[in-house]
Amino acid sequence: MALNNAPSYLYDLMDFQDEIFKIYKVTGYVPHWEHAEGDEYALYGIAARRGFKPYDMPVTTNEALIHLEASPRIENLFREVFPFIKF
Repeated sequence: MALNNAPSYLYDLMDFQDEIFKIYKVTGYVPHWEHAEGDEYALYGIAARRGFKPYDMPVTTNEALIHLEASPRIENLFREVFPFIKF
């Protein structure tokens, strides 16, 4: 999928300057995801694999990657929801 097919709110988020709890005004919904702690850490693994290290990452890069390897469904879900993001 080409980047120009990305949802428009992603471009709006690049300029987002408001309080984080108001982000739903840009995205149009309040996201909620029932998940285990390891699944959240697996998301940090995706960031690490893409070359990013979030400033507030609660686990080491290696731990995040281990969680990602242990939860392939998280990577599959990420790819399904964000097909326009390459990693």
